[in-house]
Amino acid sequence: MRRALAAGLLLALAAPASAASPKPPVAIGIAQREFHITAYRKAVKPGAVRLNVQNYGEDTHNLVVRGPRGYRLQGPDVLPGEHDTINAKLLRRGTYLLICTRANHEQLGMKTKITVRR
Repeated sequence: MRRALAAGLLLALAAPASAASPKPPVAIGIAQREFHITAYRKAVKPGAVRLNVQNYGEDTHNLVVRGPRGYRLQGPDVLPGEHDTINAKLLRRGTYLLICTRANHEQLGMKTKITVRR
C-alpha cells in the first residue's frame, strides 16, 4: 500500500504542468511622488501584468495606462502613503505610457513608459 502511494506521489510530482494553466501576471512595481513616476520593470512580454502602485508623495495620485491602438486603462486614486494594485492585459507589442491625470501632474513630469516586446 505504501509503495503504491509513494509511486503515485512520484508520478504526480514528475508529471508536466497542464498546458491549460494560465501564466501568473508579471508584477511591475510603480512608485509615485511629486512629480515623478518610476516603473521598476521597463519591459515585459505580452500578457497579464499586475501594477503594484505605491504613492510615496504628499498628493493624491492615480495611474492611467495608454497604449497601442487606443488602449486605455484608468486606475483608482491612490492616497498619500497608500498603495493599490491594477491588473491589466498588455497584449500588443509597443510602448505603453503610464501617467497621473490628477490636476496638471502629467505636465509636471508624472509619466513613464514601459515596453511590451516578445
